[in-house]
Amino acid sequence: MRWLIASFMLLISANALAINCDDIWTQAVRSNSAIPASIPFPASPNPSFPEPLAPIDYYYADNDNYQIVNGTIRTTSGATSRVFVNGNLTIENNVVLNAGGPAQNFILVVSGSLILNNNAVINGFVLVGGAVQLNNNSVINGALTAKGAVANFGTVNYLPAAIPLLSGGVVCDALLPPAVLRAHYPLDQCFDEISSVLTELTGNYNGAGLNLSRAEGVVKQAVRFAGNVQSRAELPAALLNGLDNFSLSLWINPETTGGFREIISASNNARNNEFELYLTPENTIRTGIKGTYHSFASNPPTIQANSWQHLVFTRSGGEVCLYLNAGLVGCTTAQMGDLVVTRAALGVWWQSANSFADFFTGRMDEVLVYQNRLSVNEISQIYSLQRDGFNYDGNSRSDTCLSCLADDFNSASLSDSWVTARSSGTFTPQVINNRLRMTQAVGNQATSATYQRLYPAADNLVIVEFDYLAYGGSGADGLAVVLSDAAVTPQPGSFGGPLGYGSRANQNISGFAGGWLGIGLDEFGNFSTEGGPGGPGRRQQSVAIRGSGQGTTGYRYLRGTCNNGATNPAGGCLSPRVDGNQNNPHRYRITVDSRSAGSALVAVERDHGTGFITLIEPFNALTEPGQAAVPENFLLSLTGSTGGSTNIHELDNLSICALRSTPVGQQIDHFEFDYSGQALTCKPETFTVRACANAACSQLITNPVTATLSPATLADGGWVGGNTINFAGGTTTVALRRSTAGSTLIGVSGSVPTTRPLSQTLCRAGGGGLSAAACNVSFATAGLVFAVPDGIANQPADNIRVAAVRQGDNTQQCVPQFANVSRTVSFWSSYIDPGPAARPASLPLQVNSSNVSLIAASPTSLALNFDQNGEALISVNYADAGQVQLSARYNGSVATEDSGLVLNGADQFIRRPAGLCIQNLGHCPAADASCPVFRRAGEVFPLNISAHAWQQGSTDICANPVTPNFQQTNIALSHSLIAPVGVPGDLGQQSYSHQRALNGSTSIGQSVSEVGVFRFNTAPVNYLTMTDPLPAGSGQASGRFVPADFALSDISSDAACGSFSYMQQPFTLGFTLTARNTAGQRTQNYFGAFANSSLLLQAENADDGIDLTNRLTSSGFGSWALGQQLFSTTELRLNRQSSGAADGPFSALTVALNIIDPDGSLVANPDTNVTNSNCAADNSCNAAALMLTDMRYGRLQMANGFGPEFDDLPVNLTAEYWDGSLFQSNSADNCSVISVGNLNLSNSLTTAQANAVELSSGKTPVGGLVLLAPDEPGTVSAIYQVPLWLQYDWNDDGSYTNSPVAEFMFGRYRGNPRQIYWRERF
Repeated sequence: MRWLIASFMLLISANALAINCDDIWTQAVRSNSAIPASIPFPASPNPSFPEPLAPIDYYYADNDNYQIVNGTIRTTSGATSRVFVNGNLTIENNVVLNAGGPAQNFILVVSGSLILNNNAVINGFVLVGGAVQLNNNSVINGALTAKGAVANFGTVNYLPAAIPLLSGGVVCDALLPPAVLRAHYPLDQCFDEISSVLTELTGNYNGAGLNLSRAEGVVKQAVRFAGNVQSRAELPAALLNGLDNFSLSLWINPETTGGFREIISASNNARNNEFELYLTPENTIRTGIKGTYHSFASNPPTIQANSWQHLVFTRSGGEVCLYLNAGLVGCTTAQMGDLVVTRAALGVWWQSANSFADFFTGRMDEVLVYQNRLSVNEISQIYSLQRDGFNYDGNSRSDTCLSCLADDFNSASLSDSWVTARSSGTFTPQVINNRLRMTQAVGNQATSATYQRLYPAADNLVIVEFDYLAYGGSGADGLAVVLSDAAVTPQPGSFGGPLGYGSRANQNISGFAGGWLGIGLDEFGNFSTEGGPGGPGRRQQSVAIRGSGQGTTGYRYLRGTCNNGATNPAGGCLSPRVDGNQNNPHRYRITVDSRSAGSALVAVERDHGTGFITLIEPFNALTEPGQAAVPENFLLSLTGSTGGSTNIHELDNLSICALRSTPVGQQIDHFEFDYSGQALTCKPETFTVRACANAACSQLITNPVTATLSPATLADGGWVGGNTINFAGGTTTVALRRSTAGSTLIGVSGSVPTTRPLSQTLCRAGGGGLSAAACNVSFATAGLVFAVPDGIANQPADNIRVAAVRQGDNTQQCVPQFANVSRTVSFWSSYIDPGPAARPASLPLQVNSSNVSLIAASPTSLALNFDQNGEALISVNYADAGQVQLSARYNGSVATEDSGLVLNGADQFIRRPAGLCIQNLGHCPAADASCPVFRRAGEVFPLNISAHAWQQGSTDICANPVTPNFQQTNIALSHSLIAPVGVPGDLGQQSYSHQRALNGSTSIGQSVSEVGVFRFNTAPVNYLTMTDPLPAGSGQASGRFVPADFALSDISSDAACGSFSYMQQPFTLGFTLTARNTAGQRTQNYFGAFANSSLLLQAENADDGIDLTNRLTSSGFGSWALGQQLFSTTELRLNRQSSGAADGPFSALTVALNIIDPDGSLVANPDTNVTNSNCAADNSCNAAALMLTDMRYGRLQMANGFGPEFDDLPVNLTAEYWDGSLFQSNSADNCSVISVGNLNLSNSLTTAQANAVELSSGKTPVGGLVLLAPDEPGTVSAIYQVPLWLQYDWNDDGSYTNSPVAEFMFGRYRGNPRQIYWRERF
């Protein structure tokens, strides 16, 4: 141990790092830091540690373990003192460094590990090359950065304000010169070009692009290099010439691997590689600086092909660094001095002799060049912002490239991108002869076609081009190109002169709904005088533009040809004419440019064979009088029109280009309104509104919807709460008040999501059919008023007040029509939702317990007693689910002295089911492990869900009457685990749609992924517009779900003796058994009482169908835990026959696992049946093989021995096995033990010595076991004790439990006088 105090275990450089101090100490504790990559050290050691510390470097250079002893205190005397330790440092208890000084006065750098013990304090900044441990009550006031892990049991107080005040010496600079943007090449190339200007956004260093292709980039567009000499980007030499410290940032996406590929190069007339950054054949990045090449790291990362990667190169003084995707690759020392550049290029090595090599194939994007070095934080910021599609500075850069969509109308019909309609005539736009025909040469047609795409109105550029043909008629009217507010459902305007865009106020015909701009190609000339205010009068064969409008107001004339209408030539404004061009289509170009704030420049051009000629010069439509504000998004439509005169109007080769456009996304097909049909002026009429997702309205838009209702205002009433509504779930209710008798046309003028262009709002009055005509709602001054509350099916609603009312003479309130009388009122009912069609049952509506007629012409008459307030009480019941309408009518008579009086009334209400009954076929009341098997986990089973009405006194929802007409989409399903206590698993179907059915029931295929007993549930349901939801449903307890199968994994096995085992000899086997569902996932609830299976190991040899299972023994099996059972034994044995006699060998013994499961689940992928040699053929395999091994019947023989008494006598042991006919030497045995302890001698003549521990090739190695020379003659008997698997019947007594015996003689052999015959046993 040295007593204070280092070089570094990091990469070391003698030059100062061009790195900011705040790049190192970025937070209180920074562990595993990549910054800095290399740490410089002072030029000369200075191993001292005085008090106080001066503002110099103290450098302990010898690599060792250092210690600052207990209680040491050091102060500083001014600016930053820097202490360097090459090695490991332990700062003991109660040490204080920079005592009482500010944090900027001290830097501690340790190359190895650092331990800061109890109560030690450092006021300063600490940089460590290895791991750090801060012990109890230790404190750092400043910051800690470590290359290794940090175990922090102390406190670090981050003081970032001190960092700029540091004097970092060779460690860091307090503040580097800021990086200043020198050039920015966005590489937003719009088209494939042979030669293009390489735009540089500061305006100082534009380059030249040669044979570069447009490609998708990281930010907007990119350029693609083709990998040849012609494909390159030439940069001005002045960009890099004279630079010393600089940074380069760019993105690359190489398409090839191998070979040298240049990213950027700069050369002069004397040197090819003044500066290079290039890809090597190993797909790494290297650089060339002033004639010398450098790597950035010893093991640099590879650049991936066909993916975007961000590179930053920095040069500061003599250090160059490379960053990949904001991570530091490494830094190295390179040649210094200003760059001398004559030529520079991207994508090619442009050499001094003006030759080219090492071509790059792939894409590049966002090339940035900075004066000075970028900091780590700046690099990270550039990378993150550009990766997310933003400019380097975080701004969202405007796209300078137009995206174009085209339609040549060469298909048999229009694509789904178009929605067509007509407002006058019988013709709808369609493809005829590979052109889009907008009108026929038939009078009074008005048509439209809307393109299904949104074009942002602000900060955009939209250019529309098309070929236009007008012919075949008497010369009228024309076509308009329309930009309209996408929030307003497009509807075409008037026929004739307004060209389907403008209005006809005198005929109450609205203009184009939401129209903001209409550019008319006008043959007859009335677009300049009809359709809205303004205009110079009729201008034949002209182009004119009208502005924004709504309904019958607006659509002002803005601009036109004929010198903006100032002239009126006899032959028309344009030559050639607008029409009569069927053999030479004219091409029109319409431009709307809103890229400048407060501006929407509109221009019209035409090409009739001589190139585009401007017809209407650019003007700012936004500043025109009466022009509406720019909407959020435009829709583009085409309208065609004829009047008293006609033409065929067609388009071809349409192109719509824009900087920005988006798909329309989800759209509302149309809206539907249901109401009673008996609206009164003295009370608001309630409407049920549906946002339909398809034409049949069988699906609703359930996401949030905002709808603008029409009329927006009403002089004698209006929408209660305003004409803008917000709702979700697909439906809601609204109310409209009108205080005077008459009709009001209702609808939806716009919505979010948008409504399908040209769609119509449909309405239903009472039980009538859906139609647009029914949206004209009539209000009467007198009638019957009653309100049936929404409720539960079959639960009567009592005390409903029926009032005979009229509008008060001096008030808008309802007053009694008559009072204190008995009157006969007729009632009938209507099915609203679902309607009368396709009903599985039609239950009657009841009033006062009487069934009410379904036919208005033959209603049910009931006598009602009206009190002094003109009110009578009724009860209403409907036993089914749905929305129905109860209608009532009173017809006065002579007898009641009110002949001719007719009072109508109606109310719509909803009945929902009382609840849902959820049943499965395996219901088990016990709800525990005793339940019978219902299904395998994951197996689909029928789950029946039925809807039921209320029943007096019933406590069992399933026993109540059903509601056949209940239907609902997306009812959420859930489940709960009843037993065991475990995990619920996953439900197969998360929701279902309940269908109408006579039995009220819908059956779905459900599944659950786990084992156990479950309950299946439904979530609360918001039914139609009811505020009282259908309550959650809870089903019966199911039967028991069991595993689908049992899967083996992690199987391991080892024979006892290398390649084989002896019978009776223990060998090892292990595996994991997993209970699974049908998807192969673990069922964690299979344990305890729910785990009924038992495991059985079985055996057979060579698939011979002879069951050897009863000869297998092993340690027992464990219990199931979370659906798994782990088995591992070293005591598995195949026993000998019960007699002990030899049999076998079993050279292909299969040990297999059979699952005995009363629930019927099998082991997965069975391949064995120990009683059937051909189980695969008859599908009777019931076990899975675990191991295949060689099993032998063995014995160990010991041979008699004799020899001189002065020599050691070998003990020869031989392992043998039964080959089916006789015993053979077992040369595979290299495991049987040789041990002196196993050899029992009959006397003390000699002792044994073992020089080996195991047999070799089945025999005792030479000298492996010997009897030591006794130096005297004599005889000794020996028994070699062997384990069970090597015992044999050596004495022929029928017991195979004998160890081998032998006799050993020392001295001259003369035979044993007591032996008549002596031989060895085989």
